[in-house]
Amino acid sequence: MAAAATKATLTWKDRLGKIARVAVYILSTITNPNDAVVNAVRTVLAAISKALNPEASLAITTSFTGTAGTGSYSNIEDRVLMRFKDANGKPHTFRIPCPKSTIFTSDKETVDVANSAVIAWKNAVIANCLTKAGVAITTFLGGRRSRKKAQKK
Repeated sequence: MAAAATKATLTWKDRLGKIARVAVYILSTITNPNDAVVNAVRTVLAAISKALNPEASLAITTSFTGTAGTGSYSNIEDRVLMRFKDANGKPHTFRIPCPKSTIFTSDKETVDVANSAVIAWKNAVIANCLTKAGVAITTFLGGRRSRKKAQKK
């Protein structure tokens, strides 16, 4: 039986002020956006993204401070698509803005699954995230670079 899930929305901002949102589902018993589970996911996401993560929200909002990175992939439109599979075999994709160039293989398009930051992200998702229906996410399938039109400020 699937556990109930709560949507945590992580807002990311690039150096130009454009925003993107990454939604993850966590246990419904977590009601604080500063909870260790939310912060664990934010921390590993920050290790693979140059974007600044100024806030996380569940029913309430919390803030982080810092500066967005510069260099390759510093724009919100540059994303890495990280693919996972849940316990029922259904695929799920996380779209992470402003990926760091170090998480890619030499082709600059394919995620390096042996990269320590990617491994930490994979482990955090499998340990802490659920599907919208509350099903456990169990397997990392890999990732690739993508571009998506950015939201306005």
